[in-house]
Amino acid sequence: MSLGEAPPAQAGPAARSVCRRFGVCLLVLLAVDQAVPALLRRAEARHYESDAPLRFKSFDLFPLGPLTDYLREHPVGPMPRTGFFGNSVMWGYLLDGPQTISCAFARLAPEARVLDFSAAGFQGASSYLIAKRVVDDLDAFYIYIDKRTDHGDTHPLLPKVIAISEADAAAFGLKVAGPGRRALDRLAGVWKLRRDSYRLQAAWFGTSTQQAIRLWAEALFNRLKAPADRGAAVGVAPREQARWHAPADAAPISDEERARLAAAHPVVWRFAQLLAEHHRPGVFFQFAGPTQPIAEAELPAFNAAFDGITIATLTMPAGWYQDDGVHVTAKGAEGIARALRDHARLRRPD
Repeated sequence: MSLGEAPPAQAGPAARSVCRRFGVCLLVLLAVDQAVPALLRRAEARHYESDAPLRFKSFDLFPLGPLTDYLREHPVGPMPRTGFFGNSVMWGYLLDGPQTISCAFARLAPEARVLDFSAAGFQGASSYLIAKRVVDDLDAFYIYIDKRTDHGDTHPLLPKVIAISEADAAAFGLKVAGPGRRALDRLAGVWKLRRDSYRLQAAWFGTSTQQAIRLWAEALFNRLKAPADRGAAVGVAPREQARWHAPADAAPISDEERARLAAAHPVVWRFAQLLAEHHRPGVFFQFAGPTQPIAEAELPAFNAAFDGITIATLTMPAGWYQDDGVHVTAKGAEGIARALRDHARLRRPD
């Protein structure tokens, strides 16, 4: 034995001490793991079934997977569920949460549970793939469409947060996880705390823990810098009204016209077809002007093609737009929500 080396006899107690500590830690982890399902049920019920409209924070896609997983496990809620889909126009670029279209709608329709699936960069294909996963779990759909809706673009992170079939991945040029990765995920799912960690974070914070801390610090800084309440709702409905235009042909359209519309607007057509096949009412709305994807001359045929589906054009006062001429102001969001509520009182078919 060299000078300074520990005697061999001391290795036994040290090893036993490490083993005891490891055993205690393992027992604690097992006990915590058994409590995860009940903890998750309470947290998700409080978060997803409350009266407040649910909307992603700061264009954050983290809650998308947990939300769709929850809806698939709980296809029927205590209140009718209304889903809003679209890009940054629907999400409310430069608006605070209470000022957005979906939140304004929730104030006008307190009998519905409003879930906002929109985010910046979401075009029609992304919204379609999300809706396809939860189509049987929502009672009504409102979808904002614009010139980019039918381009087939999808958000690059979408396959990482929701399950997408291989057929849809091929159709929209997405890469999904291979069988090896899926097998590893199923194996790791035995550890409940790891399996449900994303869902717990989404239910507790509405986003990831890291993002929640960043948003909290940012909100605190903004309050110290400008204590005025920027999150207030519009309050008084605007006097101006959006003109609602949704004509429909009285007679059924021909197969040739159906084929033409499906080819001209593939994503909108597939989206409308999805809702019709699952007997879900839906409204696709567009703004009159340069962002309008479906021409006024096409609306009558499109609206005659599907039962329970409406394609509407909203013509709005110039003051409802922000300076970019694309996104809407808080006043515009309130007016749009009122138009949706007044003209499209969607009800799920019996």
